[in-house]
Amino acid sequence: MTPVPTGYELVGAVRNENAALWRIYQVSKEVTRLHCAVPLKEAPFKKWTPLTMEAGKGLDWADFDYCEDANEWLLFHASIPEALNAICRTGFTMAKLGSGGTTGGGGLYGDGTYFADSITKADEYARRKVEKGAFAGCRAAALCRVLGGRHFYMDKDVMEKDKPKFAKRVLEGHYNSTVGDRLKVKNTFREYVAYDAAATYMEYIIYYRRKGVPAKHE
Repeated sequence: MTPVPTGYELVGAVRNENAALWRIYQVSKEVTRLHCAVPLKEAPFKKWTPLTMEAGKGLDWADFDYCEDANEWLLFHASIPEALNAICRTGFTMAKLGSGGTTGGGGLYGDGTYFADSITKADEYARRKVEKGAFAGCRAAALCRVLGGRHFYMDKDVMEKDKPKFAKRVLEGHYNSTVGDRLKVKNTFREYVAYDAAATYMEYIIYYRRKGVPAKHE
């Protein structure tokens, strides 16, 4: 098991400028904003601020022009470097979901793409270092825009039989995403789940080194 780093050293970042994916995302954002403006008793719209965007707790995202009325969030996502580069080119896909990031038993909140508002949580999935180039030896994660819209908030343990219900609330109901508050339930990390690829856009790949861990885990 990889020990939890005591910190992270940012080495560099590369911005993804994919005009086609950006256009799809912007259309999705406007649709989500209009959807959230319609009052619904069964799924009321509530603004949510992830830890990554809380005032005074990190970087100033004012210049990002994010849309609070669509619950547009800036969140972390991590994987092997090759996968992140592929997502920059083609976008997130919902075609290969359900394997589970750590257990192989399926995602806790159903089949979707998982994000975090903590780099420590995202770092769990940065399982391979960059092998070549300027960032050789670094781990890679991404900073992504995610349209939370009407989010379903979950602050209880999830039973196996309940997992399919999360995606169903989006695909057949009025919700756009799930916020799994594991910080409240287990004192670990919150998880954010999107079920529509058009509601996600990878904007930066960040390259970093783990601090305070044995050399083989850096």
